[in-house]
Amino acid sequence: MSQVRPAAWSLVAAAACWGIATAISKRAVEEIAPTTLLPIELAISITVLGLAAAVTRDAQLPAQHRAQLAWLGVLNPGVSYALSLAGLQRITASASALLWALEPILILALAWLVLRHRPSRSIGIGAALALVGVILVVAQHDVGLSAAGITLTIAGVMACAVYTVLSS
Repeated sequence: MSQVRPAAWSLVAAAACWGIATAISKRAVEEIAPTTLLPIELAISITVLGLAAAVTRDAQLPAQHRAQLAWLGVLNPGVSYALSLAGLQRITASASALLWALEPILILALAWLVLRHRPSRSIGIGAALALVGVILVVAQHDVGLSAAGITLTIAGVMACAVYTVLSS
């Protein structure tokens, strides 16, 4: 059996944390309105990042880049999280996680349209198959998903994809 590289374990750990966070957020939006939950989540994130910067004594960001990064921060996590939490309030955590699988597909499409980064044929085929898979699962009539929840979640995913392309 071959050894798995630390990067692969990091990806698995990140996916697990994201999945756990989605389940916790779903439970939280049942108790707390998304408009209240979002500032709480952002305050915790800012606190953790601030502590990490203080511990590592990371140099301050040059002033000329702060405004650009602030606008990106409004897009993600701001708009992206707000829309996603509102969507999560209306659909299951499983459906939300599935819809977030659209993110890399949207990033590929936006990078192609905006940055002219054309994906290879194999990546394009893989993205198309993934898109078909998401549609097949979400479009089942017995899944019972809210159209508003799906729309809000996809809008949140799109905001995140736009953030990724713009930040490149």
